This record gives sequence, C-alpha cells and structure tokens, in this order.
Amino acid sequence: MHEVPMTLPKLDTHGVLFHVATLGDSIPGGPPGIWISNAFVKQNPELRREERNGVTFRFMAIDPLLGVSSRAPICLLCKVTSQSLPGDKESGNACPIQLYADWSQEPERVSDVLESAIDTREDSSEVTEIAHELLRGGYELSCAFINILRRRFDQYWLRSPTDLFIWSNVLYFSRPRQKWFSILAGKDFAPKLVGAEWNAGTDRTHRPFALDRILGQNDVAEMAIAQPEPDPSFADEMVATALIELRENRVRSAVLHVCIGLESQAKVGLRLLLERRLKGLARGNLLEAIAKEVNTVTLARVVLSETEGEVGSQEIAWS
Repeated sequence: MHEVPMTLPKLDTHGVLFHVATLGDSIPGGPPGIWISNAFVKQNPELRREERNGVTFRFMAIDPLLGVSSRAPICLLCKVTSQSLPGDKESGNACPIQLYADWSQEPERVSDVLESAIDTREDSSEVTEIAHELLRGGYELSCAFINILRRRFDQYWLRSPTDLFIWSNVLYFSRPRQKWFSILAGKDFAPKLVGAEWNAGTDRTHRPFALDRILGQNDVAEMAIAQPEPDPSFADEMVATALIELRENRVRSAVLHVCIGLESQAKVGLRLLLERRLKGLARGNLLEAIAKEVNTVTLARVVLSETEGEVGSQEIAWS
C-alpha cells in the first residue's frame, strides 16, 4: 500500500471507507460521464446504492468544481460547456460517477489489517483479497448501472467501464492518518475481470453529441429502484451513434446508422417469430430471403408490432 494525494470527499460511513472506481467511459463523441444539472451536482448526490456480502456500494455524482477557486480556468470551461434542453432554463454538464464502498464486516479488524499493511509497506494476501472482492462486486454493479443509465435515463453515450486501469486498484481511507492509500490488485487481475470487453483501441476524441435528458433531483428515486437492464444490442449502438452524428449535422451518416439498426432489430424480431410461432421454418437462408424481398420499414413495422413485449425485444422508440 502506498499513499496517494487524492482530494476525494470523505463520506460518512459505518465501516471502512474505500473508493473503488471512477466511471466516465463514453462512446466516440459522447461526454465523459453522465449529464447532470449544475445545481443538483453541487449536492454531491447519491444516485444508487447496492448491498453485497456486507459491503455497501454507493454511486455518487461528485461536483467536479468541489474545492476549486471560482477564478480557476476549469470554472470558466464548465460555464462555456454548460448546456440546457430546448425550452429549459436549467443547465448541466458532464460529470463522472464515483463508486465508493462501505465495508461493514468486522470493520475494526479489517482496519487493523490495512493499517498494519501501511506500516510494513507489504500487502498481505488478506489485503489483496479485500481489493479483489471490492473490484469484482464494483465491476458487476457498475456495468449494470451503466446499462440502466443508458436505457432508462437517455445517457446513451456511456460505455461499459472497461478501462483496465480503473479495475487495477482500490483506495482505502485511513481515518487515523486522514489520508488515502492505494491497494494494488495485481497485474493479471484487471484483464481477467474485464475479459474480452476490454478494447484498447477506443477512440476517446471529444465531439458534440445530442443531449436528450439532464439528470436532476426528480430522477434519483426512480434511479435507486430501477431493475437491471439487458446489455445494449447492436441496434442500440447504431442509434446512439446516429444521435451523435445528428448533432454534428452529418445527416446522411445518421440516417445510415439508424437504418442499419432498424434492419438489425427487425431481423432479430423475425428470427424470434420464426423460432417461437412458426417452428421449423427458421432454417437455411429463409431469414435473409424474407429480409431482402420486403422493404425494411414495412418489415420492421410488422415484426416489431408482433414481438412487442416479447423477451429479447429492445426498448427503442423506432417510431
């Protein structure tokens, strides 16, 4: 364990406090994090809370200007990049989500183990396993929360948090020393945790995007009880890209992406119909033959109306 000069807020907890991850990955063109009301984020709101094996995971929106002088350049940048929805006076900005963990299992013993590791500068196997448990739980819950934000709250540019650096360590807050310390998970842990989802070649260039919703106080109650959503489909990804292309006034590209998504989802629905209602017909090149003969929009209207509410149907407002 080694000290890190972090200025993270020290939350009120019943056990041992950890900072697990910062979530802000976005698809190309999207902002780094959720889009949240400037007034609301100043409250550093807790967006969602999850209990797992005696550990309370808390997703917090931390004000990026917390503790920053009003004369600092970042304050001017925040003001310039602030946006509001059409006809809405409330403005917002992109804000990463901070994931904290409150470890309430034998907190005094765990704290003694961690403080001892700081003194000896050696992480015992127990210290490493604590980090692994926090990262495993944090990664799974973070992926689920990102899906909820994308599908229920229009934060469509968000990606699953697959940056290996995020899941390579956790931070422990030492109350006796009033300092943060890092616990490394080991070089092989993060790649195994993230697996094939990791994409080292992600384009992180910041470009404009289409803003559909600003998160505020009224969203928290729904966000806290929202059930896990299915992983984004290929059609979801195409629609998200189309929205970003529209904001950049690349209309032809936007239309192309959304048509590809519509065709993909229509085929998914057609396959579902054939397998469930017309068993025995879903074989050979029948699917492609039907798709080629029928106009995409016509096919989509028929298929999606028939599969509405079926398992596997994505909640995209194709109309």
